[in-house]
Amino acid sequence: MLPQTIIYTYIYIALSVLFGNTLAKLLLETNIINAVNTKTSKILGKSIHPELTPIPLLYLISPRAAHAHASQILKQGLVKPIDLYIALLASDLFLRIMYIYRYYIPLMLPLLGIIALYFIALRIIFDIILFTTVTIYGIHKYKNTNKNTPAYQRDIRIMLTRKTLVNSIKMGAKDTITFLYKFTPLYILIAVLMNINVFSYVTSILKPYLKQINIDSLGLTYIITAITSPRIAWGIAKIMIDNGYYFTNILGCIFLGNALYLLLNELWIRIIPFYISIYPKNIIPKLILLRALLPITYNMILGILLLEI
Repeated sequence: MLPQTIIYTYIYIALSVLFGNTLAKLLLETNIINAVNTKTSKILGKSIHPELTPIPLLYLISPRAAHAHASQILKQGLVKPIDLYIALLASDLFLRIMYIYRYYIPLMLPLLGIIALYFIALRIIFDIILFTTVTIYGIHKYKNTNKNTPAYQRDIRIMLTRKTLVNSIKMGAKDTITFLYKFTPLYILIAVLMNINVFSYVTSILKPYLKQINIDSLGLTYIITAITSPRIAWGIAKIMIDNGYYFTNILGCIFLGNALYLLLNELWIRIIPFYISIYPKNIIPKLILLRALLPITYNMILGILLLEI
């Protein structure tokens, strides 16, 4: 990992967190979050805890803002960890929609065409199944929850003023400094591990196993590239299309590449440091299981099955 890449990634994460924290505070200070609650609670309130109904819609704007809001609600004792897990799992479908309009349609679809459509369909099926399962469980869990609290009955006034904007920026910056205080040492540790080729060593260990599941040199190149950047790897997928690779082979490489990217890159650089910085430590293992290991397992199993067809 080049020094400029390490610095760029750190700055990008810091700015993303600053934006997410500031947005979360702004939505709260201006009462927008409460106004959204009054609307979404009528629909999502049956399957998600009423205090967390804005989370899925926040995912469409900024996942970090959604997590910032969720962590604040949890720390205030307004919800239990199980309520958080349900809301975040239900939000996966909304996160996928955000990926579709932000990455898949403008970048992947023009490059890969029908392959991109197959990928989107197979990926969103998992999110729909997960959303449906969580919704059914949530409806059963919250069927006796009293939603007729004052918070959902009062008249909500949007207060977008210079004062609320300044306060939001100040509080967002304060929360970001707190986040960076915990995040920076972990990020430095991961950067050091990457620069002494620990993750490259893990990749080299995986190579013989990857070759056993019908992956040739070009497919292996795709997967190794995807571990660093799936979007860059899409260019290699385009080469695979031009060389007449069967669509299941290409899709298998894409899903397997995504799984290994999450496992060897995203999990350590972004997810774990971010969760440690904003959530209570006792719930982090379950969050990692639900938010990282679950999609990793799905991507890996589907990738292997597609490659074996």
